[in-house]
Amino acid sequence: MQAFIKNYRVLVSAGLLLCGLLLSSVASAGLCVVPKEAGTWVNSDPNTNGVTKVVIEMVCESTPIYNCSGNICSVTYSVTPRYYVKVWGKCSPTDCYWGRVEGTRTSANWQYFFYNHGFATRDVWAQIWSGSDAWLRVVIDTHFTDGSGRADYRIDNWFKRI
Repeated sequence: MQAFIKNYRVLVSAGLLLCGLLLSSVASAGLCVVPKEAGTWVNSDPNTNGVTKVVIEMVCESTPIYNCSGNICSVTYSVTPRYYVKVWGKCSPTDCYWGRVEGTRTSANWQYFFYNHGFATRDVWAQIWSGSDAWLRVVIDTHFTDGSGRADYRIDNWFKRI
């Protein structure tokens, strides 16, 4: 009888753990919502000499958190959205890829990214236009750090979703 009770407890614990895994996965899945900015965007000015394309991505990372009391364990998930941007600038014969960097969403509902290209740093701000999900405003502040004497500048462009 003792063996039966011990096996029963192990089975119930395993069942509870499995239910916890399934339910916490389902419950946390809704916490990570893909932002409207996610996607591929091209500059509305096809003749731009600046930034030609922007790709914004969101990756939903789920980290398990295990809580055990004796031999009974439960698991919950911490869901963290991570935002990334890829930027291309006008170059010839093909556009220059700036790379992929991680950013954040600000309290003012902008997505912010930072590039350090060695000769310059760039603050990239992106926000969907409140009037339509088909338009993205991208503001980029360039600060030269190479001692060349070039003046810092800002671009403020509209991008169309493709």
